[in-house]
This record gives sequence, C-alpha cells and structure tokens, in this order.
Amino acid sequence: MIFTIDVSETIYTSHRLKKDGTFKEFKGDEQDVHEDDMIFESYYDAKSWVDKTKHIDLDGKQTEVNPVVSNLMDPVVSVRPHRTGKPIKNFITEEDLEKVLIEGDDNYNNSLVIDFNGNLHLKRFNDAKHGPYAVRFETFVAGNGYVGSASSLSHTENTYLSLLDGWLSHLKGHDKVYRDYPSSKSKEQLLQEIQIALNDL
Repeated sequence: MIFTIDVSETIYTSHRLKKDGTFKEFKGDEQDVHEDDMIFESYYDAKSWVDKTKHIDLDGKQTEVNPVVSNLMDPVVSVRPHRTGKPIKNFITEEDLEKVLIEGDDNYNNSLVIDFNGNLHLKRFNDAKHGPYAVRFETFVAGNGYVGSASSLSHTENTYLSLLDGWLSHLKGHDKVYRDYPSSKSKEQLLQEIQIALNDL
C-alpha cells in the first residue's frame, strides 16, 4: 500500500498534494497515482502530515484543514490509500465473522473493520473510526447484544454481505469504505466479483 493526501469537495477528489508541497487540481481516476504526487509509504506518516497541517493553499485561497464545524460543501483533507498489490487474504469468511463477534465485548461500542491485508477485526469505535482500515462497518452500540458470547448472531448474514460488498468496493477503487446497509447481491455474486477484482490488481 501507498498513500496520498487528497482534498475532496462533496464526495469527489478535487486536489492532491504534490511532491513540491502544493495542492494541484486533480483529474483522472482517483485510484491512480501520478508521477508528481507526494507519496507516503505509511498511513501513519500521511496522517501525521494531515494532523500537523492547519491550513493549505487551494487555488490561491488559504483553506483550513478539516475544521471542526463544516458543511458538506467544505473541502475535506484526507489520507487516500492506493493498492500496489494483492492483499494477503483474499476475503473474509462467515466463520471469521462469527469468531470475531463472539470474542467481542458488548460493554463497549464496537465496529467491524477489514484491514488492508484482508483481515477482519472488531475494534472499539474510536479506534475503528480513525484507524487505517480498508472497510469499516456501522457501530454496534454497547449493550445491544450484537457481539459477545451471549449474542444470538442473528445479524451475521446481512453483516457478512455488507462486509463483502465493502471489500469489493475497496479492491476496485482502493479507497477506505464505510458500510451501514446490506448488499443487494448474493454471497456467490460478491465472491465472484471479488475474485475478478483480485485478478485485476
């Protein structure tokens, strides 16, 4: 994996940090990396750059980096991942999901995440929200019985499809993906499309 620092307005990338330290207008496919893009080998190095930077210049206008209060039209600066190869694990299994859920602690707000290597984890909400993950699923609120040894695991079918759908989106677009709804595709269809996406990497 490598990482760039992108600026998005609404949901599309408008600018990207270049090797000369400036942000230039971005054109093309967002998963592509251009020769003059500033590249970070580590998510944490890129995140550190964003965290230390208070303002950037966008087309001659000083812009605050991710103000606390913003509307949907304000530019958002974020770390964008780019796959440089196949993940270690092709996809998660239903057994992976059930094991991770049962080992969870229902006393905390938890989120399922898939890391860039294709491994599934159950993380505390704050760790999941700000961590370097390919896919993040909606938060399981503490005390609702979605995780832990006493959980009925009644939600696993829809959760599994949502995670597969998010993983497919990540493999095709390389970006971080959030899911909070079940996929309309079948497990077989998703696994087939994941294999095609893996072959294309």
